[in-house]
Amino acid sequence: MLELPGHPPPPCAEPARAEPNGTRAEPNALESGAEHSRARDGAEKTRERPSAPEPARRIGLAVAAGLAGAGARVVLSSRREPHVAAAVGQLRSRGLEVSGVVCHVGQPHSRTALVQKALETYGGIDILVSNAAVNPVLGSTLDADEAAWEKLFQVNVTAAAMLVRLVVPHMERRGGGAIVLVSSVAGYMPFTLWEDDATRERVMSSMGIDRLGTPSDVAEVVTFLCSPAAAYVVGETVVVAGGAPSRL
Repeated sequence: MLELPGHPPPPCAEPARAEPNGTRAEPNALESGAEHSRARDGAEKTRERPSAPEPARRIGLAVAAGLAGAGARVVLSSRREPHVAAAVGQLRSRGLEVSGVVCHVGQPHSRTALVQKALETYGGIDILVSNAAVNPVLGSTLDADEAAWEKLFQVNVTAAAMLVRLVVPHMERRGGGAIVLVSSVAGYMPFTLWEDDATRERVMSSMGIDRLGTPSDVAEVVTFLCSPAAAYVVGETVVVAGGAPSRL
């Protein structure tokens, strides 16, 4: 999944898991997470809490812009219609070919509608970028109740897997495709969220980074992974984190 308003946002960037297998000219991209976005034939972004730093909140939009700028026709999505309209309007004003749809990826019928929108709009799916995630609990994992765990897995894990299941048959009929699942570097190194500059500096120092990542840092990597240049990069975890510790 790609970002995560809601997911404990990375102070730098999040790791992207890639399974590119080849793309075609003017590919269709699906992106899940509209405030953030999914790629080539659809995108969706979700936000549950306002605690994420602004750079983390804009990753999906940057990915959608990067893919569309590289020639993909993008369908992006968000759980909230105003977010869809704002993202589509902003990207279209730049001359990019983008459509959008409201989608809650945690709901099966909504995922099906997202994929159907991409197929009806562009006739196929070549790329999926999963960037939707939630984080209903901040603090110790021992304080998270069963409902919180179920929501985390429903949106952050199950939804991404089910989207992959939905789009792969369409990719296979077109001769291949690319799938990128965006997550948080916090999966490797938990860190404290900050509300002031002093705490931010301490967090950056503990992670060994000299600046926070930007949406474009992630978008450029995702765009590469969805391109023919990355056709031989399969099943890898690519970390975009400025050198922060990122190995289990």
